[in-house]
Amino acid sequence: GSNYCGSGSSSEPAPIVVPTGCTISDVYTHPLAERHFVLCENGRLYAAGLNSNGNLCLGHKFTAPSLNQVTLPAGKSLRRVVPGKEHTILVMTDGSLYGCGAAAAGEFGAGVQSLTSPTPLSLGTLPAGRNIRQVVAGTKTTYLLLDNNEIWGAGSNENGRLGLGTTTSASTFTLIPQPADATTAVELSVADATLGVRYSNGDVATCGLGTHGLNLNSLT
Repeated sequence: GSNYCGSGSSSEPAPIVVPTGCTISDVYTHPLAERHFVLCENGRLYAAGLNSNGNLCLGHKFTAPSLNQVTLPAGKSLRRVVPGKEHTILVMTDGSLYGCGAAAAGEFGAGVQSLTSPTPLSLGTLPAGRNIRQVVAGTKTTYLLLDNNEIWGAGSNENGRLGLGTTTSASTFTLIPQPADATTAVELSVADATLGVRYSNGDVATCGLGTHGLNLNSLT
């Protein structure tokens, strides 16, 4: 099988070789994408795995069987990594967003329908005065949960996965309507082509592939 464990040339399970001086702070991966990222306590980011679209943010498109350091944008500190299936979102401590990899349907939210970048690219801007509570990424989609309870999305809207009431894709971050009786959105989750939202009263709303529909609809 493919090696994406950052342990060298072997495709069998093996201990990850952590770079010298790195005390691991967090590890990020995606269940459908054979790659992962290691964030160190000193702020450095390392990546390993499949990289055909440049989604390891290493500046090239070659597979990395062992951990390689990612060059972060100048003057930026990383808060977390959000791997999608073919793209990766970097969330900075100042709230800015960067992306790398393949954005074939506008999932970078940068106003461009199809874009590939092996280095971190500055993404679309947030509504003025708003901060990000959560970012999730799926198959050709990126979703933002903001501090005012709004949910914004960009990318493919096939099967209505953006919850906009249509199947028209969005290359800029677009406000997603929520159920009229929705309480505070607690958490977003994404499974391939379906978006799920968990609310503070225990309700769950979904949209996208299957019977979930073109809008966020409550399941409870």
